Amino acid sequence: MHETQARRGVRRGAAVLLAMVLALSLGWQRTWADEERQLIPVGKAVGIKLFADGVLVVSVSPVQGTEETRSPAKECGLKEGDILLTFNGEKIRSTEHLQAMLAENGETAAELTVQRDGKTLEVTASPVVCEDGGIRLGAWIRDSMAGVGTLTYYDPATGSYGALGHGITDVDTAELMPLASGSIMETMVKAVKKGQRGDPGELKGDFTVQRDVGTVTVNSNEGIFGTVEDAGFISGEAVSVAEPEEVHAGEASILCTISGSDTRAYEVEILRVNPRSRDGRDLLLRVTDPELLETTGGIVQGMSGSPILQDGRLVGAVTHVLVANPDVVFSESCVIHMARVYGNHPDAGVVAASIQDETLGKGRGRNGWKLHGFVGELLSMEPVCRRIFNCFLNYPRSYFKDKKAVYVDAVHGSMLMISAQAFEETGGYDEGIFLYQEEAVLGQRMRASGYRTVLLLNRTYQHQHSVSINKTYTQLLKRQKLRNESAYYYMVHYLHINGIQKLIAKGWFRMILLEDWLAAKVTGQ
Repeated sequence: MHETQARRGVRRGAAVLLAMVLALSLGWQRTWADEERQLIPVGKAVGIKLFADGVLVVSVSPVQGTEETRSPAKECGLKEGDILLTFNGEKIRSTEHLQAMLAENGETAAELTVQRDGKTLEVTASPVVCEDGGIRLGAWIRDSMAGVGTLTYYDPATGSYGALGHGITDVDTAELMPLASGSIMETMVKAVKKGQRGDPGELKGDFTVQRDVGTVTVNSNEGIFGTVEDAGFISGEAVSVAEPEEVHAGEASILCTISGSDTRAYEVEILRVNPRSRDGRDLLLRVTDPELLETTGGIVQGMSGSPILQDGRLVGAVTHVLVANPDVVFSESCVIHMARVYGNHPDAGVVAASIQDETLGKGRGRNGWKLHGFVGELLSMEPVCRRIFNCFLNYPRSYFKDKKAVYVDAVHGSMLMISAQAFEETGGYDEGIFLYQEEAVLGQRMRASGYRTVLLLNRTYQHQHSVSINKTYTQLLKRQKLRNESAYYYMVHYLHINGIQKLIAKGWFRMILLEDWLAAKVTGQ
């Protein structure tokens, strides 16, 4: 892609490039249909409810008993992500069922069957009697979850469907939800939060909870699958599923619902087909439809699973989104290499290339950094301290030397690729923060949910933001005030600072504002 073309594409939608999609002919087709079968591309938003097979251990923690504080769950070896299947030989049906069995069992040692990493093991736990009379294991557990996604296809011959393009995992453990049962429901899209700088946006819908229209029988990395029991809400004609060799670069369309229950086709362009993809995510495309760009900014949360059609055939479904500022210039090759990371790193939630800011000079734009605690955040805010404690605050040069890619805590938000699955599970960005600290929030949320952030060192893009900033006295102070406000919000909500630390932070930020004011006076800016 020529530079002018790249600029044009970015300007048409600041957060509009979407990255990889899952080709049905390579994945779901093998599961649900033979080569001759035709499928109806759907594109409708649906509500999804899942109930776990057993209960999922979200975390373990100490319990205050009548005599001592301890954690039976930790003592017997339970870990985050474990699935509790049986209690004293009886199958666990729900969290309520487990609580009832605990109450009946009392503080007598109990035998638990646990599933971990596909293996089954037996452990013995001695519950704690609490002061309120309750019996506790010291484990936070979950047995269900709900969300919104897009129905990709319906098979009229079998009544089966595929949706999402990715599995549903627990928000705290990032583990696939162990499925006992589930259902899909009709959903009305009430509003769209448009994708913009640092935020892919989202569909906002309401469940029609009184009316289940299908079951969920499979929750896998490729999506959720099941049977439609009431096909009255599905419309459209069946089409052939494209063979891999039939998919090509050029015009295509996606089906999606961005208002009410109205499903429409919108124009996209397939930029690249990668038949060597290891995980089936083998298409790179760009939204070109003016109406979709105007309404959503491109692809937003809730649209993962939207079917892609080309030449009258079903070719894939949306799974990843690229978020890019309008002032960045990048190549098609850069995006392709970012997308390939997901095939080799299944734990990746965010992938970024290295930034080249014209004000920084070549080779100085590595945009990965550490997340710090309270003291580190304070030091990184003040220019002098930032230079003095550079070795403490940043990764050492040796960490990047002779490497093509590294894991980092956070990356620059001017251009990054986000797994739709990871974004939906973690909540992505925080609406309470504007412009500054967005990257730190995203990094914190990804890390907390078990996802990693990958920085490519052998692929770069250009960022011209700093060139366009008019560093006048008033604007400098305004930006610093905004930076201080965002940093304080981040410290309170993500570092959970105490009252004394809040006072220290406020004083520190006032000192930085004074420094900026004096610097502006001296330099005449």
